[in-house]
Amino acid sequence: MREYKLKDPLHPEGGPTINVKNDDNCIFCKHCTDVFWDYTHLIYLIWCDLCDPVPKNLTCEYFEEEGD
Repeated sequence: MREYKLKDPLHPEGGPTINVKNDDNCIFCKHCTDVFWDYTHLIYLIWCDLCDPVPKNLTCEYFEEEGD
């Protein structure tokens, strides 16, 4: 389990923090380009520069930790 802080351009302190089940989730990958979310549904769309479409389980063979 890992925490992810959603980015909110309208609030400098950012959006909510969510708990993510797997540590190799696409939102932690350096190939993740965009995470779309709203306050009702949280994350509803993820874009990746290598996977189209992003896998349903949100993990793929191209995972590389962001910042590596």
